[in-house]
Amino acid sequence: MKTPTLNQRSAKSPSLSLDHLDKYILLPSNPATTIKAVIVYEDLETREWAQQAHDRVAGLAGEHPVRTTWWKLNNLFEPGVLAGAVSTAMRAEIIVVAVRSEEGLPLPFYTWVNHWLPHRPHRGGILAALIGRAESGGLRSGRVGAYLKSVADEGQFQFFLAENKLSNPALPLERVNGSHALPRINGQARPLTARAMAR
Repeated sequence: MKTPTLNQRSAKSPSLSLDHLDKYILLPSNPATTIKAVIVYEDLETREWAQQAHDRVAGLAGEHPVRTTWWKLNNLFEPGVLAGAVSTAMRAEIIVVAVRSEEGLPLPFYTWVNHWLPHRPHRGGILAALIGRAESGGLRSGRVGAYLKSVADEGQFQFFLAENKLSNPALPLERVNGSHALPRINGQARPLTARAMAR
């Protein structure tokens, strides 16, 4: 089965084409039933992409309430945040992952997936991957897209892939994930002293 893709409408427009969601969102017959969604995003730009997806889902849900939990990728390093993100993903019908990288993500992201995927009480739902790319051209989601496709297959999700041109592909390291380019010593970021830099 060919994976539906969601491409950017034009290089000038920041909106994603989410038209394919219409035919894959199955609404419960009881209008009071809540639709649960989980969104993991990397930074402000990817959060905007995720917000567009959220707004589209909320519009399609009609009278059904939508309960969405938002998780910043960098915060998954914290054990309590990771536990909460795992718990909500296990119960979600819709999972949106919005990231800048085509080639790899931090280890806590993979830990998150490995903890909720085998423990979902039901199969199915939607997994939408919103992935950034530095240049225009044909669809090529890289290793992150391939990994998320395998997650969707294992969890029997409908899989959607959207690639969006990054507004600032050369984002400096200290801005990625909202973290600073400081060394991590025993899990804590500390500024380098002159003595430590001389070593």
